[in-house]
Amino acid sequence: MAGAEAGLVLGLISAVITICEAAHEIWEAVEDQSGLTKSLQRAAEELPLAATSLEQAKVNLNAALRAGTVSEATKSAIEESLRSCKESADYVMQTFREYLPTKDDQRKTRISKAYTLRRRSSKIQEHVQHIMRGIETLAQHQVLHDAQTLEDIKAAIEELELSDNDESKLQSTESGDINNLSGNATLRKNVNSSSGKQYVSTESSVQHNAENMYMGKGTV
Repeated sequence: MAGAEAGLVLGLISAVITICEAAHEIWEAVEDQSGLTKSLQRAAEELPLAATSLEQAKVNLNAALRAGTVSEATKSAIEESLRSCKESADYVMQTFREYLPTKDDQRKTRISKAYTLRRRSSKIQEHVQHIMRGIETLAQHQVLHDAQTLEDIKAAIEELELSDNDESKLQSTESGDINNLSGNATLRKNVNSSSGKQYVSTESSVQHNAENMYMGKGTV
């Protein structure tokens, strides 16, 4: 394998590690995480495992590349998996950066962020799970060998799946309750074309619930 190609693969794995670490740092900076959804918390808590697992894989991959034991087919498969992991890690980091609350946020900003995070919690979970499955792919190509790490990755995937099932119970279904929120975080109306119940809520109650999400008092 040419040096440039080896550098590209190692650069990709380094990028995913850096992004996962950056996303977790953003998460850790949140003053009160207790009011955020459990699925979001679970996903964020798995990021350090992803980063450390990828660090192990990077060492092994570098050694294999130097020894010339990585075939072109394997290199292509690893590169494709890492590119996909990077896209998922980018999504998580950018969402955290844009929508996790900060101490300087105004009340209306906190409310708007609360609803956006609520809508994206399941998606963030899927992306973290995708990163974990990408790490499993590296193991299949003999880039990650540590048995305990692989067990931890497998357990993380299962935990994320369970958390995703719990979160899905809170999401609107075709026959469930649907709330539409305008861009300024004010609940204007509810639209439901099927048999589910419709609720009309005042702006003040919506704001109160959204603030509770961030103050650890409850969930929306």
